[in-house]
Amino acid sequence: MPVSLEELRAWSDAPAFILSCPGPVSRYHAAIVPLAQLALTQSLLGWDAQMLGFIAASDPGLRARMFFAPMPEMFDSPESLFGAWRAVGQPAHRAGQIVHLRFGGARAARVLKNARNGVVMADDERRAIFGKTRHPFADGRTLPAAVNRVFVYERDKGRGEIIRFGGLPAPVTMLPDAALTADLALPATADDAFEAVALGAYQPGPWTAGPPAGISRLAKDAGMRTLLLPWNLADPVSCVPDLLLRLYALRNASVPRFRAILLPFNYPGPLGLIRAILRRVKNDAPNAAHVLEDALIARLRGKRGLAALQRLNPVAWVDGHDPEANYTARRLTAANIPVLLIGPDAAEAASTRKRPAPATLACDARIWVETPSLFGTLAVDTPMLSANAISAGIDQSVQLARAQRQAREAV
Repeated sequence: MPVSLEELRAWSDAPAFILSCPGPVSRYHAAIVPLAQLALTQSLLGWDAQMLGFIAASDPGLRARMFFAPMPEMFDSPESLFGAWRAVGQPAHRAGQIVHLRFGGARAARVLKNARNGVVMADDERRAIFGKTRHPFADGRTLPAAVNRVFVYERDKGRGEIIRFGGLPAPVTMLPDAALTADLALPATADDAFEAVALGAYQPGPWTAGPPAGISRLAKDAGMRTLLLPWNLADPVSCVPDLLLRLYALRNASVPRFRAILLPFNYPGPLGLIRAILRRVKNDAPNAAHVLEDALIARLRGKRGLAALQRLNPVAWVDGHDPEANYTARRLTAANIPVLLIGPDAAEAASTRKRPAPATLACDARIWVETPSLFGTLAVDTPMLSANAISAGIDQSVQLARAQRQAREAV
């Protein structure tokens, strides 16, 4: 079922819908652009994917009224929009009738002044996060007071209440399933690509500046297993950096051979999080040179990029305590990538949604994670996999990858 004005019926009179999500604004040269000029780099997961899925699932009448704004918060009055509308060949729409849909988590919410504002969110923050700040939006559950409605991908009885600043509850509308996966069925385009570089060769400038450079052709090794580590950069207490170090600490032990591929998604701003993991590897990993050369960092765009990733026959290890864990697991499953969900409590939550829960890796250790964020330094005591649990997970991944390959060959 497409996303239609049924879901947005209160706003059916809107002459235009402005979409936005966080990302490097340097990719754009106008305050409002047509959807054809979207410059997104990570189309499989995160806010970029959520917006692409929503666009692809929308009926043509709705899609024809959609535009993108890199920084919707920059418009401080109705008049400030007029020039931007003229630049895209549109009349000067009255600001009060425009609808702004913001894709991203609660911490990334922004509003367009003098417009009707909605937030589309896949995150579900359940953890108690500690910090050195009392910023009202640091908790991952509080939205600006100007948000009129929240759109979610599923209703979850265990979800913490989403509120607007001041304590008012936010009205919630559930999106149809098509909004989660519709873009995965689109035809491939010429600029679709998958790019993977060695972690040690990562350069922030080219990575931030534009789309993937081209489809990487990684050498195939029949004895190598690909462990895909989706990494939500906007989750201030993600376990993924620690997990990468623990994985490679086992590389010299008697475990099946594997290569880890970091798949970062959600751009929270210039926090230097990828450079931070490089420093940790160099300072803390006993086999630092090997990790920097062997571990990869990747991004993809479109159907050809996804096909290139699928050819590596990866198994994804999803941090089950990530606020976007359920969305991430559903997207990867829809993309025919097997998932292991880290954390049994997350799998329990997934099983209440009347769909099969992913296989799980039960955490049997704990770590203290402390990370800089746009709201100051945040920290949490989080479950983690011990060395024994990681070894068992690698064995389980080998079995999942084999089953996936056999299923693909049987088609």
